[in-house]
Amino acid sequence: MDKLPIYNVEVDLNDDETGLTAISFVDEPATETEWLTFSTKKKLNFDADNKKQMITGVIMLANTPIYRFDDYNGEYFIKFPAEALEGLMVKYMKSNQTHQVNEQHDPTREVKGVYLVESFLLNKGRIESPAFKDVPDGSWMGTFYIEDKEYYNSLIESEEFNGFSLEGFFNYNIEKDQLSKIKKILLSELSESEQMEKLKKIFTETTKKNILK
Repeated sequence: MDKLPIYNVEVDLNDDETGLTAISFVDEPATETEWLTFSTKKKLNFDADNKKQMITGVIMLANTPIYRFDDYNGEYFIKFPAEALEGLMVKYMKSNQTHQVNEQHDPTREVKGVYLVESFLLNKGRIESPAFKDVPDGSWMGTFYIEDKEYYNSLIESEEFNGFSLEGFFNYNIEKDQLSKIKKILLSELSESEQMEKLKKIFTETTKKNILK
């Protein structure tokens, strides 16, 4: 696994073709971090009066390689630098998409009456919490308000959902330490077809849909 290429996500605030399209409630978030719920005994209890109807957690971890596989690139990792997450958050808020939520990355399962009401980048110099002690600085955290109490109760009691996952169009480039691998391939005595086959595993399309499920 340590030999797989790593791609860093990049965000251009002036590029209207890239950015998030939705945040999804999923069973297996790519961040491998479950959300916390307010006012529930099932998860960490923040508010016992059961009135807030909110869930909070990691929207995306900063500077953390996330394993991906697709037919075009094979196996690889992508990573969201802290500055990229800041750009994604800004674009998401500016485009007024705080209500764009679905279940399991299924557009036919769009959830109404769910709103992102708190959004911040973790800065442990300012915020100390035992709930976030293992979350790297710069990670994007969020809290969603669930308007429908019946849906809120079903969400936190269900075994189907455990966290958040992003979907959208992202630009990403190979990490600098992967460039030496490219150079070695190009200078090798492999045939052109063999070189191309190896390079396919390193290079990726400039922009593609990445659903981090």
